[in-house]
Amino acid sequence: MNVGAIERGRHALDEALATLGIEEAAVFHDGERWRQAEATMPVLAPATGEHAAEVADVGAEVAAEVAAGAGHAAEFLRLTAPEERAAACLALGQRLHEWAEPLATVLAVETGKPPAEALAEVAYARSYCSYYGRLAATDLGSAGQVPDGRARVVTRRLGIGPALLVTPWNLPVALAVRKLAAAIAAGCPCILKPSELTPLSGGLLLGRALSSTDSTAWLAVLPTSRPAELVDALLASGQIRKLSFTGSTGVGSALAERAARHGVPCSLELGGNAPALVMHDADVAAAADAIVRAKRRNAGQTCVAPNRVIVHSRLHDALVDELRARFEELRLSGPLDLEAGLGPVIDERARRRLDHWLAAAEEEGARVESFATRPERGTFVSPTLVCGLDPASELLEEEIFGPILPIIAASDDRAAIDQARSASGGLAAYVFCADSIRGAAIGERLNVGLVGVNRGIVSEASAPFGGVGSSGHGKEGGIEGLHAYQNTVSVLFDEPDLFGQAAEALDDSAEVAAVHA
Repeated sequence: MNVGAIERGRHALDEALATLGIEEAAVFHDGERWRQAEATMPVLAPATGEHAAEVADVGAEVAAEVAAGAGHAAEFLRLTAPEERAAACLALGQRLHEWAEPLATVLAVETGKPPAEALAEVAYARSYCSYYGRLAATDLGSAGQVPDGRARVVTRRLGIGPALLVTPWNLPVALAVRKLAAAIAAGCPCILKPSELTPLSGGLLLGRALSSTDSTAWLAVLPTSRPAELVDALLASGQIRKLSFTGSTGVGSALAERAARHGVPCSLELGGNAPALVMHDADVAAAADAIVRAKRRNAGQTCVAPNRVIVHSRLHDALVDELRARFEELRLSGPLDLEAGLGPVIDERARRRLDHWLAAAEEEGARVESFATRPERGTFVSPTLVCGLDPASELLEEEIFGPILPIIAASDDRAAIDQARSASGGLAAYVFCADSIRGAAIGERLNVGLVGVNRGIVSEASAPFGGVGSSGHGKEGGIEGLHAYQNTVSVLFDEPDLFGQAAEALDDSAEVAAVHA
């Protein structure tokens, strides 16, 4: 990474922020207006290690005010017409479309991901705006009779109230919008606490996007370097009615305990340990394509990235050869490098953790093959294949979150399934075999929330996303993602006894007729 590239990155970031109307003087959005913050924090570019920007750093002192504003907004937003909520979702999606290139530039600088990946993330985020924009106007509740026919029941779903959204750095735009679009469609004002590593793309720019439409009451954005302090204060305000968190299992468990003390329900999307099973009859080349596609995304820093490949022993060598050929093609590149490449991991701490695991694997006797030379600057990790691991290796138990791929041989398909089931984590899995129906049946045995059969993508706006066990609970995406932000209200009223009244009227008419006769 040369000095010229760093300067180009700085210029591109400044230009993008100016285009989007964001000043570097650390502002935050509180749902209705922009304000100066008293403290600021730096944003670092992982591809260069350079200071990229300065943004607001807010703490508990703003929690009461912002929470009270969200509570006030909830009183009328929960009752807004479905079409109005749909329009707010679609307006956000339109703004993301119009701002795709400058937003992707900021995203690429903050995370280090290549421009093509950043643009793809913005497009993926827009898909949730479109999906929930349509769903908000059609999911209108139900009406019917109770079984004995004496009453009618009308069921409505209303916004649960102010929602606190705590989002990570790895897919900051997509994961924030996935929560935000569902909450808006449900009728909930939101307080977004983005990662301190990606406060611009994952928070402030989304506030700017909504503030440039007629939908300002839906969102407050609070970047902070003191997340525990801020979140505790918001929960203690008594205004928060929903907490949605994406991040590590440890932090999610701690947040769930805090939320429970205040009676706040949670949706938790936590860590994964996704296995990729290559069965005896799989197309090896196609499986390698899909595995590498899933693994290279965001330099392996996604919760659904394949964490280990479990392959039938007779296909092991052929698969390793196919994976090696694809890993050799990967190149390490900076955030504004227009050629497709592999970006850095998020920070130096992440790189040290990955280096530690690789060193330990080599000491255990595993074969470690790394590809591409690390640049002098930035927190890059070379794409690496690891074969012959000890079954008890730490690398097989932990969520890797980097471009390292362990490969394990299984004696047969049943052994592969048993190995996949024995590991912790229940978010995602991949199955490769000749028969997709058989692959789906195998996937259902793995006790995970998401299964990709002969494909490397498991996330889509209409499909519920979430894990089981230590990978969390609750769903995002699909109609389940909408209902996570709503309370169900059942209204019952007596059914008029029309038949009985009609019979009495007939009897009365007969009596009158008899008298006149």
